[in-house]
Amino acid sequence: MSPRAPATVLISRAPRHVLTAAERGRRWAEVVAAYPGYETYQKRTTRRIPLVLLTAHDN
Repeated sequence: MSPRAPATVLISRAPRHVLTAAERGRRWAEVVAAYPGYETYQKRTTRRIPLVLLTAHDN
């Protein structure tokens, strides 16, 4: 795969794990620190925004 491939292509092939409620609770502060807009979005919606952990791997 080309290193210039769009991120969506690279991400779609990465191993991923949807965080459990406990994992999400521990990681949410990190996410908000990196992108504060998520906190605003979470306050405006009734659904729980899922967090997905992507793991880098070699092809």
